[in-house]
Amino acid sequence: MVPDGYMYTEDHLWVSRMDDRTVKVGITAYRVERLGEVVFVELPEVGEEVPAGDEMGGVEATMSTLISQG
Repeated sequence: MVPDGYMYTEDHLWVSRMDDRTVKVGITAYRVERLGEVVFVELPEVGEEVPAGDEMGGVEATMSTLISQG
């Protein structure tokens, strides 16, 4: 079941709009199970604007590297 207000990528990332200028991002449980131990997360600074479609961070894990995109 997909919760209302969430959009998903083919890479099992999700985004939920909090307001007109803020979104919350995450990784699906399916992807978390396949990542292994997360060793590093890169995100924009608080308040930094990221244009739609631009890369906005990444997750490095023991089993794979996942780059999230806008």
